[in-house]
Amino acid sequence: MIVFTIIAHIACAQPSITIQYAYLHSPTFDKILQTYNTSRPWLEDKLHPLTNGYGGKFGWNFRIQKTHEIHLLPEIGYARFGASADNNGKFFKVGFHDFTAQVALRMHPRSIYKPAQGAGVLGTRFYISLATGITSFLPYSKTNGERLKWDDETTYREFSFTYQFTIAAGIQYFSIGRFIITPEIGLTWHPTTELTDFAQVVNGHNIVGLNNNANNVFLLNGGLRITFVKSGKNWWDRPREGDKT
Repeated sequence: MIVFTIIAHIACAQPSITIQYAYLHSPTFDKILQTYNTSRPWLEDKLHPLTNGYGGKFGWNFRIQKTHEIHLLPEIGYARFGASADNNGKFFKVGFHDFTAQVALRMHPRSIYKPAQGAGVLGTRFYISLATGITSFLPYSKTNGERLKWDDETTYREFSFTYQFTIAAGIQYFSIGRFIITPEIGLTWHPTTELTDFAQVVNGHNIVGLNNNANNVFLLNGGLRITFVKSGKNWWDRPREGDKT
């Protein structure tokens, strides 16, 4: 019975794919790469900070309450942050992979105290969302395409886990057939973040005691979500009606 209930809910949900950019703010991790640059003044090509990340998310949109148009969006996501330098035939790449599983609760702010009107299958045109989830970080280091190996010939592959909290806002902007295009911006907060042994693999040592753990890491996210809706009934079937929330 439970299995059939889950299948029925998934059948009513709307699948979505998001293309996303993220800007990372972490002075702690910036210092690791800055130390690499300043300790090697002879290098012409420097490592830039790990500030730019690119990736995407996949999720399912569930309407869990119709009167106030409350929607639940479980998602899994991936992003990659990297820096590289090419000096005298040595192509050095470092960075980390960011794997995320989260659940977002979405609704129009006024729907908290007022029933939603004129909403489509994805709820109101404008919405805010609150999300929480788990993130796994996997740092990497490559030289001329070869992954770093420790003395015992094991590949450097150190996972770490942390929590994340996100606040975001978006607008169901327009549709192409049954695909709804939604720009969204958000801010993600990681209370603590660890890139295990990252300072050592970037600099070859950590004699200056650089920190691989950072507190209060923030990501400014911008993305474009494409959602496939199974019903043709949406805002664009009712011209000039708009969003009466």
